[in-house]
Amino acid sequence: MEVTTTKTKDWKKVGDNIYETPEGVKFESKELKSVCDYYGVPGTLLNVDKKFGTETFAEVAKVHAPVVKYVIRDEKVQVLDPRSTLMTDEEFDKAIEVATTISGITPNLSNKEKAVFELPAIDSDSFLGDVFSRSFFIERLPQGGVNLATNLLRLVCTNGMIIPDTQYRSLIRSANVDKPVLGAFWDAVGNFSVDKYFDSLFTHNGLPVAASVADYFGMHDTLNRIADEDIANLLLPKEPISEFYASQGIELGKIARKSLNRLPSGIDYYQCFCILTNGAKNAEKTLENELKVADWCRPSRLTQMKASYFSFKGMPQFDTSVIKSRMGDVV
Repeated sequence: MEVTTTKTKDWKKVGDNIYETPEGVKFESKELKSVCDYYGVPGTLLNVDKKFGTETFAEVAKVHAPVVKYVIRDEKVQVLDPRSTLMTDEEFDKAIEVATTISGITPNLSNKEKAVFELPAIDSDSFLGDVFSRSFFIERLPQGGVNLATNLLRLVCTNGMIIPDTQYRSLIRSANVDKPVLGAFWDAVGNFSVDKYFDSLFTHNGLPVAASVADYFGMHDTLNRIADEDIANLLLPKEPISEFYASQGIELGKIARKSLNRLPSGIDYYQCFCILTNGAKNAEKTLENELKVADWCRPSRLTQMKASYFSFKGMPQFDTSVIKSRMGDVV
């Protein structure tokens, strides 16, 4: 796969958020957004240009992204992250070989960019009655770098999640995934206990951690951004909660987030997170989207929550079957 270098000062605007290189390669909205993400160009400039017919993005890109590297993959332009190294086929094959030797697991290679290693089932692969399957994967990213991560799949509705804990996940920009790196990763992943890990996250003093209104609304907004507004409104509707508090003279739209953190949503945090992961199945499968979801179960977030934890009295009520349905369970 040949890496091509282009200079943004030579680009010509040929349409709304469409630029063409002297060689005739077109960078459209998706590719331009990647340029913004990787080079620190404000993405809002693309919206401004589209609205007013200006070329502000091009002027800023000439300074902040004077040289852009890309490859053509499946007849599509893929912008490369200047901070990352593109992994070659030989390096990817070698990493898979080493991981197979260390783990003793034959990977699933149905995706040519991702090798998935399914871990054998153990007794602790469950939490609150939900059964999970564990796996880890080596994924060479199209923009460069390697994603080495642990994944959990909730079997009742096949919604999965990447574990954001740095012990079980690593973004290796150098693409150098050698034996020491894989060995250290396997030492952590091989003995991973779903039950113990989730218990440390989602329970407090032996009881499920409750989701606050801020948590619930925040997960709704995340699902809205990565998937679809209709899906977010269907699975994490805000109206029942807003109406509950409005009946008590509390207008949630006028309350600061800090205060929303002290109001109960009516469901457990684990249930709320499972609804989010169920809805996220409708989102584009990108590392960015997966991390936006996984951020909601980041250990530091949950630890901070529990450090200031308090019990709730008087809260919205949701039917158990409704919650299970939104989590994707068959009821």
